[in-house]
Amino acid sequence: MPKITAFSVFSAWRPLAGATLLGALVATSVVLAPRVAFADEPSADATTRAADLKRQGGAAMDRLEFGQAEEAYRKALELTPNDATLHYNLGKVHQARGEVPKAVDELDKFVKDASPELRAKVPHILETLAELRGRVATLAVVCTETDPDAQLTIANAEVARGCSSSPTTLRVTIPTAGASIVLKVVSTKFRAQETTVALRPGLPIPVRVDLVPTATSGTLRVRTEPMGATVYVDGQLRGNPPLEIYLKPGSHDVMAKLDRYNDATVPVIIELDKTKDLTVPLSKGTPITQRWYFWGGVVAVVAAAVIVPTVIAMNTEKEPVVGSLGEVRAPLRF
Repeated sequence: MPKITAFSVFSAWRPLAGATLLGALVATSVVLAPRVAFADEPSADATTRAADLKRQGGAAMDRLEFGQAEEAYRKALELTPNDATLHYNLGKVHQARGEVPKAVDELDKFVKDASPELRAKVPHILETLAELRGRVATLAVVCTETDPDAQLTIANAEVARGCSSSPTTLRVTIPTAGASIVLKVVSTKFRAQETTVALRPGLPIPVRVDLVPTATSGTLRVRTEPMGATVYVDGQLRGNPPLEIYLKPGSHDVMAKLDRYNDATVPVIIELDKTKDLTVPLSKGTPITQRWYFWGGVVAVVAAAVIVPTVIAMNTEKEPVVGSLGEVRAPLRF
């Protein structure tokens, strides 16, 4: 029987290029899985049905029908929970669908549960996991009010339920470098502004969502001239206009900042259950090279540069001794 190397092929698998090979991997995974004695080892009938479900999952992957493949693999996992190859297959399903956090979870389980012999068939699994982890952002979402029924949505899809002062952890896929997502809290009791979050891997990104009771708030709609400014309300960053912000009744300060323009702050009064439209005008700023203190500083520096060599020359009585710096070695920096 020829040596099976499908696992090593799939460490760099991509859905459109490797679906057929994945089917072959899944079909043979029951052969690859080592025979280990467990106290709760599944019956022969369960093992046979799980193997059939694996083949169905592999066929679905060949057809790029990832939903059907996941369903088949999960049913097989219920029958044979000790089969680590199923976690690998599920990880590849999630990777193909762009669900990177779920892919990381399943591949982590494969690495943890697989025997050394089985892991050896995927020699680059740790590198694959490291690459995938670099495409996962973690959000720590807190709300100014508590609503256990609030829906946290991204791209209109619910990702969690409930929000409070205790952080809710969300793991999301980073589609491209520098990408952002819009997080929205949907509540029947509170109003909440959509929040734009710039994604990055690594440490959790703190996200604060202001929830204002619908019965005790008004609406502020903000624009700036020109558009593109960054808006702050009472010192809190609110994003780029046009914005619709829910605020408690009373006085608030709206500040707008934009490169090459002077900052502008406008006071506004919000009334209960009413909408206030506000346009913040921005005036052109004066470049620093056209300001008197810039040129005054330049003159002072030039004057000092002229005076210092003159003093040194006046106090030098001997010819300077020419020395040698020798050879300098320094590490390269990238």
